[in-house]
Amino acid sequence: MRVIAGTDASISSPEYRRDRETICMAMDEIVSSHWFRNSKRCREFLQYAVEEALEGRGGELTERNIGVRVFRRTPEYNTNDDSVVRTSALEVRKRLAQYYHDLGREAAVRIDMPPGGYAPEFRFAEAAPVDGGLAPGSARTTVSDSPRPFRHHAIWIAGILLLGIAAFAVWRLRPSDPLDAFWEAMLKGANSLIVAVGAEPPIPDPRDAQASTEGPSTLDVLRTDRAGFADAVVVAEVTGLLGAREKHTEVRRASSLTLDDLRRMPAVFVGNTTWTDRLSAGLRFRVERDDAAAALQITDWGAPTPWRMNSLTPYAQRTQDWAVISRFRDPRTQQPLLLLCGLGGDGTAAAGELVSRPELLKTFIQQAPAGWQRKSFQIVVAVDLIKGSAGPPHVLATHFW
Repeated sequence: MRVIAGTDASISSPEYRRDRETICMAMDEIVSSHWFRNSKRCREFLQYAVEEALEGRGGELTERNIGVRVFRRTPEYNTNDDSVVRTSALEVRKRLAQYYHDLGREAAVRIDMPPGGYAPEFRFAEAAPVDGGLAPGSARTTVSDSPRPFRHHAIWIAGILLLGIAAFAVWRLRPSDPLDAFWEAMLKGANSLIVAVGAEPPIPDPRDAQASTEGPSTLDVLRTDRAGFADAVVVAEVTGLLGAREKHTEVRRASSLTLDDLRRMPAVFVGNTTWTDRLSAGLRFRVERDDAAAALQITDWGAPTPWRMNSLTPYAQRTQDWAVISRFRDPRTQQPLLLLCGLGGDGTAAAGELVSRPELLKTFIQQAPAGWQRKSFQIVVAVDLIKGSAGPPHVLATHFW
């Protein structure tokens, strides 16, 4: 096997033209595979590293240069605090191992990224002899009774076993894959997201003789400018998930947002607000108020459903709560939106659990059609309550378009 290190500047010379073409074809096959096409970060990292090596600049593939040129960090960014290059390199190495394991045959050229650096390495398979001939540059040998052939096969068998064990370990350590699939449409091309939560500003009751003509008092605002505990937990789960994917979040009061804000970046709404009412207009499943009955309900194309909560029912007597999860691209903002709207706090908490826990997302993915990652969809979830204690959320209905 012939090996060319990515730091070998001679690979950019005309003598290596055929090798360069083979490497480029191999890279195109890799980045179009399912292991890389769904990860923009890994795809761009690998393409940049290979292209730089082929141009003779493999020695310039440092953490800072990659951070600036691939991940658009500032030239003076602190590499100790920002590990985007290191974590991405680990992910690239893992996906390359998975790709070659799935390939099921020896590739004409294998692209690796050895630990300890970011320059790729290119391993060319030996040409097989034709009609008893010899591969170019090889010498004829006589086969004897020596144990070398046995050792050769033993090495291959051991290598295959090790690769199988590594692939199994990687498969067992893939808890984030369902999360990546669910969140990809929200995160693709976005460096920041809005996470919106909180009640709307109070509206003075016209029947209140003491209502101020100058609008809500400071005390009125303090009473309503707060999020419920369940909403706060969901905000923490979502911001933690986004932070782990190196996305900046702007936590905002829903009441403070404008349409211009929502045009700037994707947004996640936690709980029911005037904005979620407005944004979900026209969707199949909606959370609607029945003020006359002091109730909240989920409607299906405007028709009543059994998913209804009476606000006056004693909490200890409630046996279920429900929520609607909506992920879609809004035509007015041209940005993806995720709405997590529960009838009560337990419903919102259940929605937050489903979108942040891979083992729960798998139950939804098993029901989803092919290509669901690129579709808009809604999920109706329910959670059972026993004296205020909530069980895991389960999916009741879905809608894709």
